[in-house]
Amino acid sequence: MGQMAELLLVHGTDPLRLLEHAADGFFASSTATDADPFPSPRYLLALRQGGIRDDLLRLATERGLPGWFDPPLCVFQELPRRLGATSRKPCGDFEREVLLASVLRRAGQNLFTTLKRPGEYVDAVSQHFGELIAEGVTPEQYAAALAPGAGAEDFEQRRNADLASAFALYCADLEREGYRDGRDSFIDCARAISGSPDSLRAKLRGRREVRLFGVSDLRGGMRPLLQALLASPALDRVVLYSAEPLELGAGFSPRVEPLRAQHPIASRLFSGSGRVDHPVTAIDAPDTEREVDGGIGLGDSSRSAHGLGRQRRQVSGCPRSKELGGGGRGLLASQGGR
Repeated sequence: MGQMAELLLVHGTDPLRLLEHAADGFFASSTATDADPFPSPRYLLALRQGGIRDDLLRLATERGLPGWFDPPLCVFQELPRRLGATSRKPCGDFEREVLLASVLRRAGQNLFTTLKRPGEYVDAVSQHFGELIAEGVTPEQYAAALAPGAGAEDFEQRRNADLASAFALYCADLEREGYRDGRDSFIDCARAISGSPDSLRAKLRGRREVRLFGVSDLRGGMRPLLQALLASPALDRVVLYSAEPLELGAGFSPRVEPLRAQHPIASRLFSGSGRVDHPVTAIDAPDTEREVDGGIGLGDSSRSAHGLGRQRRQVSGCPRSKELGGGGRGLLASQGGR
């Protein structure tokens, strides 16, 4: 087995600073050359959601950057297009429903055959199977997990036997027809990466680093995808960005880099260093339990339900003992211009 790519975990509580760190290549000016007439960052940056991409582009515009041609930037759901996918076609909702209804009729030998309308269980079974497939669970692993233990009830044994049989039949039907469940995009992407390192090199266009911003856990197929990226000879480094330290579990040995937040106003307010002598923009984050207990009803005309939302106000000369935002918990939003 070849050398694994380096895994770096960067975490911090300041979302702007975390994004600036992840997207540093997008905020740096690049000069075009004959060899690289349209320069762009030397890594692929994947963001959890489109709103963060909008923030990144806005920040780049505010800094006077002209933009890029086909930037190496995507959201998590676009990773299969950026990293690779197999030739198996994903099923849609209707296709899954029809196939699972057929599977339940054919696979039920113990419990499903006794039901008057087994099709009514399709939604529940589909959700359950989707969770298994998204994690890359095989029929053999599922059957082993459902194997009857000592003292198992008769109903439980019959149910588990039918579920194991149905899952195996469902997976076999999909494979025979060249389809996949459709909720297994990361698993399919991981298989494509493992099966063709050259294809990954071509898709990354020589880039040897992938950054994933906003990772909160490794569910939904993220664990197998991360394992495939680290094992690929096409990559040198994979970086995860998270708001807090992640417990990645067995099989991962990341180098952890805490990104310290820079909140000098908050530090002075709550560390005993005295007063703040210039206005500070704050946000009320109400403690609804305390406000209701204090006799302020949601129907009060002077404090409607909408009034319990966020309110911006200027706070000047706050001593440490004064709670920002009155009855709510004050959260500092900015300090002056930043």
